[in-house]
Amino acid sequence: MKKLITLVMLSILTVINASAAEEVLWTGKVTLEWGTPWNPGELTTPFTPLFTKDQFASFENGQKFYFYFETVDGEYRTVRFARWNGEKNSLGIADYSPAYDQYTPERIELEITDAVKTNVAGEDAGTGGFTVCGHNVTLIRVTKEVNNPVDIDPVLLWQGEITVNGWGTSSLNWTWATNETELTPFVEAITGPCNLYVLIDGGTSPVVRLAGAWGDWSATGYPINTKDYDVDGENIVKIPVTQDFVTKAFEKHGGFAIWGNGGYTIKAIATTKETLLNSVTTDAKGYATYSSNNTLALNNLPDGLEAYTAWLDGTTLRFNQKTAAVGSGTGLLIKGGANTTYYIPAKTDATEPDYNALSANLSSTLLKSDDKDYIFVMKKATSGSGSPEFQKLSTKGVTVPAKKAYVQIAKSAFGGGAHELGISFGDEDVTAINAVKDVTNADNRYYNLSGQVVANPTKGIYILNGKKVVIK
Repeated sequence: MKKLITLVMLSILTVINASAAEEVLWTGKVTLEWGTPWNPGELTTPFTPLFTKDQFASFENGQKFYFYFETVDGEYRTVRFARWNGEKNSLGIADYSPAYDQYTPERIELEITDAVKTNVAGEDAGTGGFTVCGHNVTLIRVTKEVNNPVDIDPVLLWQGEITVNGWGTSSLNWTWATNETELTPFVEAITGPCNLYVLIDGGTSPVVRLAGAWGDWSATGYPINTKDYDVDGENIVKIPVTQDFVTKAFEKHGGFAIWGNGGYTIKAIATTKETLLNSVTTDAKGYATYSSNNTLALNNLPDGLEAYTAWLDGTTLRFNQKTAAVGSGTGLLIKGGANTTYYIPAKTDATEPDYNALSANLSSTLLKSDDKDYIFVMKKATSGSGSPEFQKLSTKGVTVPAKKAYVQIAKSAFGGGAHELGISFGDEDVTAINAVKDVTNADNRYYNLSGQVVANPTKGIYILNGKKVVIK
């Protein structure tokens, strides 16, 4: 048999198979023999060596390589991986009688593990490296699995305030034994390579690194990636997380840390950048209106936060809770803790907005009522509790900040009644009639909830001089 028929080296080529994207490292035809195996570390110019000792030492656990074969005439077919010195079972994937004997598959997977690294690149491996040998098979291609970190479904993983002043204990350092609550969102959301986004505040020339909480940042092999990550113009740091890090830090409950210096404060961590840019702060009653250019994952809201769309029932604004994603440009009422900032899970998407009575105000805009339509905006509460209050704007109007929402309703809907909106959540009865009094309607007359004048009010809820009154 001839050992080498042809060799062609491809620099970078990506192919797709049923399992994952693959980058071709080598292609050619080598008919394997026991005495003259294929040695990927001894290819000479112009062929770049593959799988050298140093390369193996730097490979991440979980990285997969694939060897593709064609069958040569003959019934007995086998493939065996060995050290360069011919020692069998050196890669931890083949016994003395290899598992691939007799029925060698078209593709054999080599997954990098600590055992494989030790056998190929450890101190007891000598010069290191390995060979592929066999009988009645031809090696035709070698590839590696490509698992580039990508953005996954939007989730707010953590928010708070931790100042990083140096490489010491002031950094964010979570281990499973003492930080189970904080780590659980990471474990539940992250199962493979992905991007993490960290929002920071302040600091002078901040340095940000991701580390394994199980090892010193300067120790060999830790953290998983020692790169200093850049802070962009919106104070967000993008950190790619590899499968190796996911397995060690999350799946095996090891923990992780964010190290650095420069005196910056970590504010929040999410799986998309948009999430960190979609912050909303509630008022003293725990309410805020909100709208965004992004699709919002309301099914992944932080604990204690609720979101509502609305519909108009006459002059009553009825709120319905939303627990699924809504399209960009959807107006919302946010309900949470008082005077609290929340980051709403979001991603860039072209989804159309959900139609509702809350109109989105995506940029700072002058809004005002006119002869045809009235504009109502939520009045920011400074104290107290209860339902939100909506104020009718005058014809002069006010400039409403970006990412808010408002209500537009035809003037004719009020008839000759008070210009007030009833507020209701779900299918409940109207619980509040909230608005700032329109001085033109301080006429000492009673109006029902449809805005009609009631000459002789009986038991019920009415509007008198712009205020809710209850007659029992």
